[in-house]
Amino acid sequence: MVTGGKDRDIAGAELYHAFPESTMVTTSRNMDPSIPTYASIQKGELIRLGVPEEKIFEESESYRTVDGLKNTLLMAQDKAWGKLVYITSSYHVPRVQAFLERIVDFSSDEEEKTKLAQIQEALTQGKIQVRIVSSDEILPFRS
Repeated sequence: MVTGGKDRDIAGAELYHAFPESTMVTTSRNMDPSIPTYASIQKGELIRLGVPEEKIFEESESYRTVDGLKNTLLMAQDKAWGKLVYITSSYHVPRVQAFLERIVDFSSDEEEKTKLAQIQEALTQGKIQVRIVSSDEILPFRS
């Protein structure tokens, strides 16, 4: 990726090794279906960096950042995950935070809007905690 997305893979692997009970979610696809999805490439990188394949879920339906966040939140709700760490590049953190604060606005239909409203309420009540972390916060601790 032009933006150097590999930093997120390395940071994710570092967090996994610090918290091996965690589960990883990779996101994103390409517009061209003949090209491997970013989610599958990221999964391969995480495996190469020592994350067990069974600990990685691929979310390869999203194309935009907001959809990756939304789909991950919906997955977290379905799996009853209460704490999430969303790793991105430093310049992207404010943007992802803004999407998180207005996630209901990005629903694609009424059913999804209801689910996202429930997630937003759970976020407000602290039942779901999301921390958006820059890979720059993690990588300095890597040898």
